[in-house]
Amino acid sequence: MKTAAALLFALATLLPAQSETPRKPVQKWEYCYVWGADASDGTQGRLVAYIRYFTEKGIQEETEEILVNKTGRSLAWRLPEVMGKTLAKLGDQGWEMVSVQYKPESYVDHAFFLKRPKP
Repeated sequence: MKTAAALLFALATLLPAQSETPRKPVQKWEYCYVWGADASDGTQGRLVAYIRYFTEKGIQEETEEILVNKTGRSLAWRLPEVMGKTLAKLGDQGWEMVSVQYKPESYVDHAFFLKRPKP
């Protein structure tokens, strides 16, 4: 019996108390989403990807764009060019895609949702 009590005492003094164990901080995330549109201007077409960042200060927006020569067709079929450029840029900044909302018949209605760890 004395041996069991001594063993329990030794274990209790060697193991840290539950409250002393440091807790791992919870990971916090930043979020944004990207969608595209096209705007025609004479013989040039402007393809635009809009990026909306959700922050504590509200929504902040920026754009990426490329100019292309019009070919008589709708510019919507070329939206993947500007979207690819924008998603590559965000990937280089540490953003990772978590979801896509799309309509199969339209490039314009695609929305890409991304997140990255907060600093």
